[in-house]
Amino acid sequence: MSVITYLITLREPVLVVSLEGDPNTGVTFPYLPGGVLRGALIGAYLRHHRQPRLAVLGESAMRLFLSAEARYLNGYLVDRQRQRGLPTPFSWQQRKAEQLLETEYVPAAVYDFAYELPDDSNDPAAEWKGAKKTFFTLAQTTDQARWLTPEKTLTVHTQRDPIYGRSTREKGAVYQYEALATGQTFAAAIVCDKDDDAVTLLPYLSGMVNLGGSRNAGYGLVELHDAQIVSQWREAPGTVQSDSNGRFLVTLLSDALLSDANGQMRPDPQLVKESLEKRLGCSLAWYDSERPVAFMRDCYQGGFNRLWGLPLLQVQG
Repeated sequence: MSVITYLITLREPVLVVSLEGDPNTGVTFPYLPGGVLRGALIGAYLRHHRQPRLAVLGESAMRLFLSAEARYLNGYLVDRQRQRGLPTPFSWQQRKAEQLLETEYVPAAVYDFAYELPDDSNDPAAEWKGAKKTFFTLAQTTDQARWLTPEKTLTVHTQRDPIYGRSTREKGAVYQYEALATGQTFAAAIVCDKDDDAVTLLPYLSGMVNLGGSRNAGYGLVELHDAQIVSQWREAPGTVQSDSNGRFLVTLLSDALLSDANGQMRPDPQLVKESLEKRLGCSLAWYDSERPVAFMRDCYQGGFNRLWGLPLLQVQG
């Protein structure tokens, strides 16, 4: 197995719209989804081979982009040392009074409720709040976390009539885009089961590509650079701990879509447990026998197929 790591620097604002917000507002994800990055590489691959469809290029092309043998991970914001950030766990909690007073140099203390509950965790007066930063990195020499939050830019647009070239009474809606700001750098990776696939993909991970929507309006231009193949790589730094206060902790580093016996997608702690048991090949038991110990949020996932010109089916994860 080989892993390709690479960086993405935004040369224009990037708008990869999530499903939140009102109809007149496009709100971007705080990261670059792996599916969007894969789509950009598919475009570069097709242009290189001068073909309009992957199916024309045979099974090898389909395996590179449409199989589980090559997994395209999300692009997360990097810190000042170019270390890739990771999503902040929902189990990380802070006291609200300390959170309101925290600064870059004096952060509020963080407690991992999945590891151990403080004595006042059930006290309503304590007012615990989830860590409000989007991403974090761990310092190499200490156990402190560095917070990362991507910068966004808000732009107001006015719909224009394609015939008159200006807004009219019938076509003059005002809408706004909240996009990832120019100049930021994100890090992503591609996990390849076959070493030869990594060698094949590496040349396409350099140069300028377009991501997201509204490309004709000055959005989406990014630069791919510093791509390299590594044999020893872990998405989380450090080493795997075999025991965490008697608990086996699992943190999702991207959204998960899990289906029940009826094929219905739904966020459920029991489905997470069953999926882990199937993957690990062993039986698991909840640390608290009376209730599942899980810190979860649900969201709706969708997308847009540029080839079809249609939105994708929305599912709950």
